[in-house]
Amino acid sequence: MFVLICYCGIGLGLFAIFMIRLQAQRRAATFERSLSAVVWNMALLSVMWPLTVSLRSSILLDPSPLYLHLKPSLKMPKIDLDGWIPKNPPRCSSVINYTQGFSRFDEACGILTFKAIDVLPVVLRRLSEHPKLRDREEGWLSDWLSARDEDDERAVAVPSSLGGFRYIADDLLESGVGDVFCSRCEADIPADRLVIDQDELGRPGWAFKYYRCPEAHPLLTIELMHTSVARK
Repeated sequence: MFVLICYCGIGLGLFAIFMIRLQAQRRAATFERSLSAVVWNMALLSVMWPLTVSLRSSILLDPSPLYLHLKPSLKMPKIDLDGWIPKNPPRCSSVINYTQGFSRFDEACGILTFKAIDVLPVVLRRLSEHPKLRDREEGWLSDWLSARDEDDERAVAVPSSLGGFRYIADDLLESGVGDVFCSRCEADIPADRLVIDQDELGRPGWAFKYYRCPEAHPLLTIELMHTSVARK
């Protein structure tokens, strides 16, 4: 019994060390897999602590190599999880524009222009409703917009890696904020001439919202919902 208690105590101690180190790394990194997957593997390593310690004694200082190399899918840390962190972004001005470009089923040809001062409240509201977005695109956008040069009236493009900006653009257009230019028609599209519809393509499992010009050119496409559809 004494041996079992000692065995379990050492295992729990090792797991505590893993968790302390893991929390320290989480502040500087994101994970490709969910946190629960990483913790589960750490728990297994703690149960098998004699083998774990014998493989690499340095784990007491840095346990990350153990759960980094269990599976290729558990690679961490990976700072830029989805490739969204902008590289060398321009300083935000008082005016920004956004072009969605290629979406899942269309190549959007709309150039959307907004005043930065109108965009920031929308971003801050999203952060207030969902604080976890602070570490995602919304957090970066709030800092970028807050540091804008209000005296610079030249339009600056939203970094192309920020694909999630389409949802912010949707909120703004719904509120009647912003200007829309169709690059195919080479014409400005007034808000009252925007055509907004949903799912007319009838794609199984998908629900989309489409902004189009009067000539039916796709200006912005928003994924509303995706459900799995079994193949027959």
